[in-house]
Amino acid sequence: MALASSRRTKRIRILPPTPKPAESGAPSASQIFIWDADADEPRRVLRGHTGSVLCLAFSPDGRTLASASQDGSVRLWDVASGMAKAVVIQRRAFISTVTFSADGTRLAAGGADQI
Repeated sequence: MALASSRRTKRIRILPPTPKPAESGAPSASQIFIWDADADEPRRVLRGHTGSVLCLAFSPDGRTLASASQDGSVRLWDVASGMAKAVVIQRRAFISTVTFSADGTRLAAGGADQI
């Protein structure tokens, strides 16, 4: 899959969790892997969710990744560093979808409690 922006195209590879152990142990559905498609290996592993990650969305400029999880949180990540920027939503029910506005100034999320 490729995501295009006005400045560049990013190749994104979505892979199911694999039973092969990773450097830090077996992969988990609560982890997000930023994958180097050319080298066919993970470049970064984003950790912070305690439930399965259900949805990911890149900001229009490609610098921020939003993740929605069964743990009821939406987290923002710096793509270049892999560091968490913020937990912007924390609910009791799972959040199943997240998206940025076209100009990247707003974030929308939805889930089991109809937020």
